[in-house]
Amino acid sequence: MHKRDSERKVVIRDHDHSNGKVYREIIDVETGEIIKSYWIAEMDKLPGRPERGTKAYFVKLYRTNWRDIVSSKKLTPYEIGVFSMLLAYVDWQSPYIVHPKTGKNMSESEIATILSIDRSRFHVTVQGLVNKGLVAKVSKGSGRESHFMLNTNICFHGNTIRDVNDHNVFAKDCAYKPALEIRYRQSQNK
Repeated sequence: MHKRDSERKVVIRDHDHSNGKVYREIIDVETGEIIKSYWIAEMDKLPGRPERGTKAYFVKLYRTNWRDIVSSKKLTPYEIGVFSMLLAYVDWQSPYIVHPKTGKNMSESEIATILSIDRSRFHVTVQGLVNKGLVAKVSKGSGRESHFMLNTNICFHGNTIRDVNDHNVFAKDCAYKPALEIRYRQSQNK
């Protein structure tokens, strides 16, 4: 970039407001030349379609990795059943298991209650899923309830992830090595 270009005086002109979008032009004051023009989307919420109303929503299940798990018999049928039930409670753009009404992360006892599973049986099963790398147990400290995340190389609810560090939990030292590693883009906070 030339020194002259870096000292250029410009005018920023916004116009054509439609559907929550603004068309922006950056114009050189001296020449009237349009240096750059682009659309800006103004959003109050995360992109995508969070659940509400009567529409059907989905959770992505990455078939390549799921087939690898099933064909290598890495799970018992009971573990497969519990993991499948947990899919119903995975958060939007996050791998955490959340309460369907409050949207807050659930503890082990809350999950067992909502799934109508004996807590001691659920504890053994979820610990097996944690040991096999399909679920991560997130400890909040001694004496505090742990929260749980589903492996983002197996399933996900959304297009982008709120915090890419949640996905990275399953990248290092994870017992499950996926047949195909999934990559995510972090959501843009507006």
